[in-house]
Amino acid sequence: MRILVVEDEAIVGRDIQASLARCGHTVKHVLQSGEAALEHLDNEVLPDLVVMDIGLAGAMDGIETGAAIRERHSVPVLFLSAMSDEATLNRAKEAGAYGYLLKPFNELELHSMVEVAAARHASEQKLKATSARHLGTLTSIANAVLATDLIGRITFLNPAAETITGWTAADAQGRYVHEVFKISYSSGEAVGVGDDPVGNTRSVMLTTRGGALLPIEDNTTPLRNSEGSLCGLVILFRLRGEDSDEDNAARTLETSTGDELTTWAQLAGMVTGIAAPIIAVDPQWKITYVNEPAGSLLHKPRRELFSVDFWSQFPKSAHSRY
Repeated sequence: MRILVVEDEAIVGRDIQASLARCGHTVKHVLQSGEAALEHLDNEVLPDLVVMDIGLAGAMDGIETGAAIRERHSVPVLFLSAMSDEATLNRAKEAGAYGYLLKPFNELELHSMVEVAAARHASEQKLKATSARHLGTLTSIANAVLATDLIGRITFLNPAAETITGWTAADAQGRYVHEVFKISYSSGEAVGVGDDPVGNTRSVMLTTRGGALLPIEDNTTPLRNSEGSLCGLVILFRLRGEDSDEDNAARTLETSTGDELTTWAQLAGMVTGIAAPIIAVDPQWKITYVNEPAGSLLHKPRRELFSVDFWSQFPKSAHSRY
């Protein structure tokens, strides 16, 4: 790797340079201040990694410099320091440290930490590329896509969803899903997001931001993170009858990879159900979402629980609020 060393003690800097060279890396520059490091990164070919002491010559210390590097460039920073106090460690974390190596250290420790920092950065870049590709797919498809966090606040609205709901992504961001995605049955009975079994497509009426009633089909699935934990919901919807003559072909699209096809059914299956009972509430403790296991636990149809006070579903002895 191409590595930039920032160390204000010249002898220590040369030792680090020599150690990294013995490990097969290239270190062309050893700088002594944060200001010099930033100027170098702004004007030269970016290195693969910056190895930087926290105590530096100049007005900026290593952590301030690392934060600036994170803001300006996508280059990982490995911090070196003789300080191990909690305050310094927390500052390093906030600056986006890819590693923290305490002085004095030996060559093997330095080599190992460099490899870990580089591997972590490569993994993050790969994840960002994958996320960007998926986001591009969800943004460009004709079907409307809405995503929420675990407590039902909207985190994503694609252009098709903006057109149907009348909400812009900026205005919808952070609002509770029932404020933007107001749905009911044709009879006028209110219905909550995810009231039907996970993965089922249903026909409902959507009240737009302007008050118009539109017939739509929606499909709600739980969203999981990379560890498999529930982190939100994805709602796929479209105007009822849209593309009905070309249901299989028109909803098939090619992703940016060029070799992978994503269909409506596959998008709905991108996330899977969860067996544990889940209830989401708004700040007033009104229920905004109940999954099927939670409905079974409370012995009530889920649609009857929508907008009901959470605490009213439990004995008064359980009404302890923390």
